Amino acid sequence: MRILALLMCAYIVNVFAQEKVAEATIISKPIQKGSLQAQTPFLGTLHFVNSSKVASQTSGVVEKIYFQIGDSVKLDASLAQVNADLLQKEIQSKQAKLKQAQYIHERQQKELARYKNLLKSESVSLQQYESIEYEQKSQYSNILALTSELESAKMEFAKKNIKAPISGIIVNKMINKGEWINVGDPICEIVDTTSAEIIVDVPSNMLTHLKSGQEVGVIIDKRHYKGKIYAVIPRADVHTRTFPVYLNVENDGSFVDGMATQVLLSSGGRIEGNMVPRDCIVEYLGTQSVFVVRDSKAYAVPVEVLSVQGSNAIVRGNLKSTDSVVYRGQDRLQNGMQVRESTIQLKNTKK
Repeated sequence: MRILALLMCAYIVNVFAQEKVAEATIISKPIQKGSLQAQTPFLGTLHFVNSSKVASQTSGVVEKIYFQIGDSVKLDASLAQVNADLLQKEIQSKQAKLKQAQYIHERQQKELARYKNLLKSESVSLQQYESIEYEQKSQYSNILALTSELESAKMEFAKKNIKAPISGIIVNKMINKGEWINVGDPICEIVDTTSAEIIVDVPSNMLTHLKSGQEVGVIIDKRHYKGKIYAVIPRADVHTRTFPVYLNVENDGSFVDGMATQVLLSSGGRIEGNMVPRDCIVEYLGTQSVFVVRDSKAYAVPVEVLSVQGSNAIVRGNLKSTDSVVYRGQDRLQNGMQVRESTIQLKNTKK
């Protein structure tokens, strides 16, 4: 009986836990009618702005390689080590020569000071004094030359440790351990994935509606992003008679170079319809949707995005005037899930 009672308690706890999981806390707001600037979708291509094909600044045998394709590297991270045994011995030799030259110069300075006193007492001739002075100055010049040679050798030694010129992802590897490389030979290619741009080609009738600094809606892999135009190139492609438009977009970590994008560009005029927060639009079962609240339950409604500007969007779908659209907590919802309104109220963004 005791075992049966324990099993019943466990069952009841499990049922309550499932009921608790089945209910989600959300924030919603009523769907409103509104208008935004009319937009036309154009296909674009995403590229990473900054990339670097790292080349060797020295020659020699590759001794160590510190990276693999796909590795994430930071600025100044070591990529490869070229053998520097001969150069290291050369540096040691130059250091010894410089030390010897400094000792000779120090002795000459003392000798010059002694001859200066002797010259005052006319114990030595002016010619003897000038000869010692010339040797001292010549030795000082020798020290400067040896110092310069030593610094050059150290700079060459530093080049043996090939470092990353930028932070990013290794996308190509061009060397192997044990092979000889020359100055200018490619080592690897690094792509900075934090800075992305989209290039979209538009017809001439769109140019009057576009300007640098203008925010536009971007759809990448069925997700919505904010983009900003930074260049409209007034030179047409001779084959397509279209003009390239460049815009920046912030990478959330999911971008891949060469991805297809959809860019919503202002085309003049305004469009009216159901206005919802742009954040409420999610991908659900492979379709752009919004979750609406009906009788304390959340239902996914497929929508077509007609315009996106700032924090608002105009959508078309099977929406009712009595619906409330979920704009916080919608990412974890399932169709028909029981929901509970949060007491937190967020400020509406005015457009």
